[in-house]
Amino acid sequence: MGHWDDDSEPFVGSNMRSYSHFLLHSSRFGSYLSHRGLRTSFAYIKNRTPVRIHHIFHVSHARQDRHLDDLQASFALVERFISDEDIPVMPWNFRYAPDRLAQWQSLAYLD
Repeated sequence: MGHWDDDSEPFVGSNMRSYSHFLLHSSRFGSYLSHRGLRTSFAYIKNRTPVRIHHIFHVSHARQDRHLDDLQASFALVERFISDEDIPVMPWNFRYAPDRLAQWQSLAYLD
């Protein structure tokens, strides 16, 4: 085990829940591994990088000092798509926002 200072405490997720989907700004996002979330499991992160959402979690940690609020976090585990520069340019690249359009390999992910 690790060494802890006197005023620190180890983070132990005492309550962890998994969800099939969630709503954010009226948009639904789902977990690829859940039947209820499969159809909404694709999203964008960091400057429009496409990802597939695998898991959605909410975890809480009860503090040792009862006067302090519990620590809580919601997060998702995602898998990024692999970009491919060899995919031909699509015809709409020139009519719409060409600097914001990119092509990605279907069902190919980074390790």
